[in-house]
Amino acid sequence: MDTLNKLCCVVPPASAGEIVAPSPINEDEVKKSLIARGSSVVSVDSSDGFGIIISKDVILTTSSTFPDPAAAEGATVNVRTPPAASLELKLWPQRFFVTNRDLDLTLVACDPITTSDVSPLMSDASKISRQSLEAGSKVYILGYPRGSKMGSKSSAALGEGRVTVKEDKFLRIQTDGLVWASGSAGFNEQGQLAFVICNPHQSFAAGSSSIHGEERRDDKQSGVSIGDVCSRLIQV
Repeated sequence: MDTLNKLCCVVPPASAGEIVAPSPINEDEVKKSLIARGSSVVSVDSSDGFGIIISKDVILTTSSTFPDPAAAEGATVNVRTPPAASLELKLWPQRFFVTNRDLDLTLVACDPITTSDVSPLMSDASKISRQSLEAGSKVYILGYPRGSKMGSKSSAALGEGRVTVKEDKFLRIQTDGLVWASGSAGFNEQGQLAFVICNPHQSFAAGSSSIHGEERRDDKQSGVSIGDVCSRLIQV
């Protein structure tokens, strides 16, 4: 399937013994580039769910939002496009749908992206992390705080955090105080797509936050690396 080929073109991790020279990091430039990619984070019109556009016709979201193809049938997602505009995309689960409830992640086909204002997060291999995130790694989260609504004038927020624990399936992320909605995108220090926020225990009542961050509770969250998204969701 063409959709699977697009998603499997992720650059593989650097092999053992390969020395990858770190690139100089300009934090301000990284943040600026990530904010510019905020239109790739979408909201689900029929629920409080969020997701990210990872190829021109595939959305990565949560299994708690779409646990099966029937739940996604007829659903649409809202894409914020500059300046303060929006685009509605219809989902097509009959074309492509795969979910993993253990990871709380779902991949589902959508209308093809036809505007240059939206850049799918996995369309450029150079912008995808080749290295595993280790404990202590600085990360960025691009998305919406849990409990927020993507209004007509709202745009994706950018926050920071650090990996505290690396487990078999999940990363544990200590954020900067906000509790991010599942489906938000995670990036490494270089600004490369590295993981997606998830809630494997589906404990959505455990914390909440507004778009401005007035409410701040449990700031340790789970994430799944993009490599595991491909290996665990696609190779099923």
